[in-house]
Amino acid sequence: MIDFKNINNKYVELFLFLTLFFFLEYEYYYFVVPLFKENMGFDFAFSLWKYGLVKLFLTGLLFINYKLKEFNYFANSLFLIFLSFPAIILFEFMPGTPISISLFIILFHVLFYLSSLIKFDIKTDKYIINKKYSLYIILGITILMLIPFFIIYGFKINTDALLFKDVYKIRAEAAIKSNILTSYFLGWLIKIIIPIGIIISLHKKKCLLVALFILAQLYVFSTGAHKSAFFSIFVVFIMYIKTYRKQVAFILFSFIVLIIASKLISIFGENIYPESYSVRRTFFIPAIIISDYFDFFKSQPIHLSHSILHKFIEYPYELQPTHLIGKEYFSNPASNVNTGFIGDGFMNFGYIGVLINIIGVILIFKIIELFKISYIYSGILLIIIYTLISSYFLTSLLTHGIILFIIFCLLFLQNTELENR
Repeated sequence: MIDFKNINNKYVELFLFLTLFFFLEYEYYYFVVPLFKENMGFDFAFSLWKYGLVKLFLTGLLFINYKLKEFNYFANSLFLIFLSFPAIILFEFMPGTPISISLFIILFHVLFYLSSLIKFDIKTDKYIINKKYSLYIILGITILMLIPFFIIYGFKINTDALLFKDVYKIRAEAAIKSNILTSYFLGWLIKIIIPIGIIISLHKKKCLLVALFILAQLYVFSTGAHKSAFFSIFVVFIMYIKTYRKQVAFILFSFIVLIIASKLISIFGENIYPESYSVRRTFFIPAIIISDYFDFFKSQPIHLSHSILHKFIEYPYELQPTHLIGKEYFSNPASNVNTGFIGDGFMNFGYIGVLINIIGVILIFKIIELFKISYIYSGILLIIIYTLISSYFLTSLLTHGIILFIIFCLLFLQNTELENR
């Protein structure tokens, strides 16, 4: 067993990265393509030049990552794991996947590295709220934001949601009942505010407050059965692995073990759901959706006509983009097929849009880096990164709470880097 609290060997980290990459290659060929070729469009064709080029891409990406320090290493590593590895494997093995996606991914990592070389400080200490009161202020904000949920759903926790029963029915009912407040507060609470409350409470050993925040998270989860709310409770506990670099090793090792375990369940338990969710859903669905967006919008970007510019630019389709892609590529117009900042950028402004979104994402992490937050908040960074990979860029900023997290960094979390060493 790897001792993550004492891991400092970069060769071990490299071994874990390579192991996960080759496991994902194996899973794509032996699991994803055979079972999901017909209904999701996954396909396989071996090309020697693509295979060699991807290994060159992999070498370059890992070299860039090796050069980064702590916070930047953590963020860049998660983009490697969840975005870059699946995307370049798709280019490697799936016919028709545009090379431009892989090239933009490489550009993203290069620019991320170059941005890490730029060092500057902005004095924001005057905005810090007294840490003695910060936890109770966060609790108060949580309670205030829960009020619209109490009005609509009452105070009862939906046990069917906790047991993952009738998930889609619960979501459909929640969509009908929701209003503008619950729509925004949902993402802010489950991805940012409550996880921060849990982390600070754990760090200060406030057991009652830990229980209250977890109860609040379970309540919000039960109102709409959003898996991210359930997932967010667990990722915060990565705070107990000290330093960003050791946390990356833990995440890599955890996914390797998860893939092995889910494969064994598929073979001996004859249940493919764990393998499908941990491999196909987590890694390859977001990757193929990027490719689908590039394919559909290659001739006509929509210039945010579905969103903030709808009053100025006519939207050319009957269905919204998420349902349009669901109809065209998954034969289900009811599907809500979101994509991340790369597919979103291409959909709206073509290649220029991808570049704009790449710069936007890098600026977000440059701003967060300025606040010198502690590694104990890395679980929230993980949530934010996966959100950016799977949701539209502006939606991630507003609805999913990235701007709110930056505000919380300013008011509550800045300069905690040295405190928690």
